[in-house]
Amino acid sequence: MQKTLVNQIWQHKSTFLRILYHSQGLEEIFWIDINDENKLPEQISIEKFENLKSDRIIKLIETGEEYRDPDDYSEKSVAKWNKHWEVVEFLNQDEPLIFIDYYFHEKCRELANEHQLSRQTTERIVLKYWKRGKSKLGLLPDLINSGGRGKTRNVLNAKRGRPSKYSKNNINIDANLAKQIEQSYKKFYLQVEQASLHTAYLNYLMVKYPSQVKKNDFTKVPTKAQFRYWGEKSFEVQERIIGKKGSKIFNKDFRITTESSVINTIGPGSLFQIDSTKADIELVSAIDRQIPIGGPTLYFVSDVFSRMIVGVLITLEEPSYSIGARALYNTMISKSQLCKEERLNEIEDFEISDEQWPCHYLPDAIVADRAELLGHQSNNIIRDLGITIENTAAYRADLKGVVENHFKVIHTKIKGLKDKRGFKSLNHKQRGVRNARKDALLTLKEYYAIIIKEVLSYNNSKVLESYPLERDMIIDGVSPIPIQLWNWGIQNRSGKLRSNNILNLKQKLLPKEKAKLSKDGILFKHGLYNISTLRKGIINRQLLLQDKKLSVEVSFDPFNLEKIYLHYDSDLIECFVSKSRSPLYINANMWEISAINEINRAKIYKDSLHSISESIESLDFAENIFKEAETKRKKKKSASIKPKNIRENKTKEKELNRQEQIIRDNTAKEVKIIHMKSENKDLSNNEHLNFFRKLMDDE
Repeated sequence: MQKTLVNQIWQHKSTFLRILYHSQGLEEIFWIDINDENKLPEQISIEKFENLKSDRIIKLIETGEEYRDPDDYSEKSVAKWNKHWEVVEFLNQDEPLIFIDYYFHEKCRELANEHQLSRQTTERIVLKYWKRGKSKLGLLPDLINSGGRGKTRNVLNAKRGRPSKYSKNNINIDANLAKQIEQSYKKFYLQVEQASLHTAYLNYLMVKYPSQVKKNDFTKVPTKAQFRYWGEKSFEVQERIIGKKGSKIFNKDFRITTESSVINTIGPGSLFQIDSTKADIELVSAIDRQIPIGGPTLYFVSDVFSRMIVGVLITLEEPSYSIGARALYNTMISKSQLCKEERLNEIEDFEISDEQWPCHYLPDAIVADRAELLGHQSNNIIRDLGITIENTAAYRADLKGVVENHFKVIHTKIKGLKDKRGFKSLNHKQRGVRNARKDALLTLKEYYAIIIKEVLSYNNSKVLESYPLERDMIIDGVSPIPIQLWNWGIQNRSGKLRSNNILNLKQKLLPKEKAKLSKDGILFKHGLYNISTLRKGIINRQLLLQDKKLSVEVSFDPFNLEKIYLHYDSDLIECFVSKSRSPLYINANMWEISAINEINRAKIYKDSLHSISESIESLDFAENIFKEAETKRKKKKSASIKPKNIRENKTKEKELNRQEQIIRDNTAKEVKIIHMKSENKDLSNNEHLNFFRKLMDDE
């Protein structure tokens, strides 16, 4: 049975309708015609909707929406985009009243006055926001090539701005001066905790304009007002506060965090929490179990309403934006797909179904600790997906305890299995305590499978004794078990879950690094990759390179180095590892490869030292042979230097060698000697040799 979710598109004849709001409590659905610019949301009862669906009068449209990068737009377009976003940013607080016609017009009139826009313009912005999936990306202009992106204003000879009453300064700030001020503002003001703006400005003048300072001539230097203006223009308020106060003080006292996001959680998907912790276990490499690879970092993503663990990620990487985004990606895909991508199905007796873990949706908001998801502000796809990202202030354990409790419950259970399996002791840092690395057994993949099985056990059977059950839950016989709370919330609470249909979402979230393009392929992290789609432009570049290498940008999955993505002409081209040249990269992750490469480099260095020693010894032996041969050589000049004589000498020498070989063979084993009568006198072995030597001397 298909679930009804916000953002789904249903087709009725030639009309395409997007669901804006779905509430079991009100028994109503609001949807909107996405192709009619002036059409307002329409209301339909859930009963009627289900009848249309069962009678196949309407059908669900599975369409992918291509991700549009804001970096591809001009500054003017991005500024307009951000202004439009400010208009609709908090509209969800007025749902479902905002979908009623009279309230819609009244709210748009209020927003128009607030943002100094016309009511008609405001209504167009709101309708566009709804029709494009209630996503910030939907507000981007349809034409990205318009405008003059990259163009800068000409610096005029005349001084810009109102003339000063007292100052004789008459210089304009061009791009070079602006860059100079930006660097000095950061160095002398932001990075010096106790420095005032005036002190920073004086230091700037003394370093950049020493001759003018010495002459007491300030007519050709930036003013203090210009220093302040261009400095503040270069850095956001948040950056300036962190620079002067520090990140801890900023997170504790200055960051804007609304507690209502937790208090007003009204259903599954309203708020997810993400957090990470270092697991108390040592792992080994899947390539060679004798090689330790350290302890992993464990990520959990949890739904606050149901306490359901909706996503998990285990990695050896330190917390960062790309790893946090990967954890969120694991949340948004089906869990059977997750296990397939992580190759967990290769583990014996490991198998899960989507019914066991029915969590593959986008949340309305997410709370992140330590700001993993707040990096890369200029290109943050997570925000652009319409997900509100909040950062819990430091020392606020009450706002981040849901996920942290999962770490304690699940990991404590696993550690209690048996001692000496790689788990760290509570006092592992004390002297004399056995190193857990000596007992490490599990690979990253095996540990991943164990954790997922524990997550399934928690989601489907853990009784949350302290969960505050509501009256309706008790009437419906709901037990405080995550899966039951999840399913009940979907059926009885206003759904905030949204389907995900962004194409190439995983690739968009992957980290980027530089690689080398050569005629043989792409060299990345010491592995060689073949380009799957050989375009003419790439082939021409490879032919021109020959023995040279060209720097290119690639995206890669740290968890699977078997495939990378080449950035070429705004496309992502798949590149697969060469199985003949780089077999170690098959079914391996970045950290395992790094560990193997490090050990190989150490071994190669050790072997090279041994090779040098052996080479010196062999050269010394050869030199001694040469010296001994020189002393044995006759002093008289040989006459046998003609080619004919050399051939005869060579023939005699070969015969001598053959006779010596026969003699060595005869002396090496006992043979029966038969004496025969002969007219010739018998010659001994030494006499044979003397006979041949005499022949050569005669020559």
